[in-house]
Amino acid sequence: MRLGLLPLGLILMTLSAAAGGAWADEAARTPPAPKMKAEGGAEITPHDASTIAAALLATAAPQRPTADLKVGDMAPGHIDLRPLPASVAELVPEYRGFHYAVSRDRIAIVQPATRRIVEVIAPTR
Repeated sequence: MRLGLLPLGLILMTLSAAAGGAWADEAARTPPAPKMKAEGGAEITPHDASTIAAALLATAAPQRPTADLKVGDMAPGHIDLRPLPASVAELVPEYRGFHYAVSRDRIAIVQPATRRIVEVIAPTR
């Protein structure tokens, strides 16, 4: 009786290994998310910068590329500013009520009343 179960066990192990192999192949083809860094007034770790970037880049409105966004500059008038989501404000409480904009792969956190860029999150180079 036990011998009858052995082939079924081998089949299940083979199927499981094949599925795992397919997943590994897919993971190898998927490029890793870029590592991000933050520049500005808040102390944002690279891990938090990457978390923030993933959330904002996934939901950002398409924008035409503009000049590099730099801390201290004014956000150009043609850039659409969106409210910073609560989940991001929880990571960086000093930016609660601020807005953000995305241009290329850079995210600018903007003080809404002045449109001054206070933080830029960008891929590490």
